[in-house]
Amino acid sequence: MPDASQKEDDDTADQQCRQAQADDPSSPLHGHTALPLIPWQSRLAQRRLPANPKSFNGQPVVKDISFDIEPGEIFGLIGPNGAGKTTIIRMLLDIIRPDSGEIKILGSGKPEETKDMIGYLPEERGLYRRLTVMDSLLYLGALKKYQSKKRVLELLERMDMQQHKDKKLSELSKGMQQKIQLIAAICHDPQLMILDEPFSGLDPVNMKLVKEMIVELGKEGK
Repeated sequence: MPDASQKEDDDTADQQCRQAQADDPSSPLHGHTALPLIPWQSRLAQRRLPANPKSFNGQPVVKDISFDIEPGEIFGLIGPNGAGKTTIIRMLLDIIRPDSGEIKILGSGKPEETKDMIGYLPEERGLYRRLTVMDSLLYLGALKKYQSKKRVLELLERMDMQQHKDKKLSELSKGMQQKIQLIAAICHDPQLMILDEPFSGLDPVNMKLVKEMIVELGKEGK
């Protein structure tokens, strides 16, 4: 196990690396503040996660994590593999429960009241490969009680995917599928979006496109 001074040095180096990414024009993080490693505490907000520990088989995975997120704020969880990022996301989505503490989403501590107000982009794709792009997006929107062909078409055009709307998902490249997965996460017009590795599989042009969309949604107060 590293001593405290080594851990401090590692954290400092990691923070410098993230800041360098934020300063690099070619990085998807360019123009955004490099957030410190969790745990992190911000100001009061509608998305709140007070101290919520989580352990598996007695092994702590998340400890003393506490943060608030303002409407319209783009908040990043950054850390090495095994830091607990996915566990935090799963707690936010009520897939697993924290051992103690509370989680409030949009001012509510009851997940059943807010689950349809959340858009989630998982790290692993969950698309129906035999369906067409259009059918898949309309179906996923209906699951959230929001089915709008007009909004789906607008998002497809925004992501430069309208010409592929009648193709089966299995016919699309990895990067194209990632853009469709993002549209699926936001087609029901959620108030909060949780995006896990949103730039996975994207080339620099599409990384810029997705980044611009995320910034636009933030400006809308999402």
